[in-house]
Amino acid sequence: MFTINTTFFVSDTHSTPFLKWVNDVYIPNMLKTKHFSTHRLYKVFAEQEPGATGFSLQFEFSEKEYHETWHEFYQPELQTELKLLFEENVLSFSTLLEHI
Repeated sequence: MFTINTTFFVSDTHSTPFLKWVNDVYIPNMLKTKHFSTHRLYKVFAEQEPGATGFSLQFEFSEKEYHETWHEFYQPELQTELKLLFEENVLSFSTLLEHI
């Protein structure tokens, strides 16, 4: 089993619209690809910049090549939309994980 973990650092002034976008747009777009079996959204409790909140969004999938598909086709589109909507108020990075 594999997981794509995307960590977002969100300005506190943009947390509410960001979470709405994640729940209304990002998650449904990822799930409609049929590559991902489940998702989880977490608040991150780690030291970060004052005035910002961290969130971790994870999607599980069974085939490693789904990561390449996500990275090539879906992630750039979602990243572009994220930048257009939130500019520098949301920063993110993604990591591929494998369950062992």
